[in-house]
Amino acid sequence: MLGGSTCPTKLFYTRKPDQFQDKNADNEFLKGLAEGGYQVGAYAQLHFPDGIHITTRDKAEAIAQTRELLERPSTVILEAAIEHGPFYVLVDILVKEGDT
Repeated sequence: MLGGSTCPTKLFYTRKPDQFQDKNADNEFLKGLAEGGYQVGAYAQLHFPDGIHITTRDKAEAIAQTRELLERPSTVILEAAIEHGPFYVLVDILVKEGDT
């Protein structure tokens, strides 16, 4: 949902497709960018096969899983979910070793 992350107003309109059409819905360039995101995820899994992949898209659950995994002395988390203030970020590859 790129629109919602760049503009809260876009998020509002995106949730009402019957009232407001998205002219970019069939945009091949944007579809290609989204496909590239999946490629990064596949790359991460290939290079960090022991990494733990957070697959849920439920925000609260993803944050809770990430926090739990970060309690370990060392871990590799794929699609780690981090929230800080009003910001919510999904990290492709998060490597924690000790306090770093």
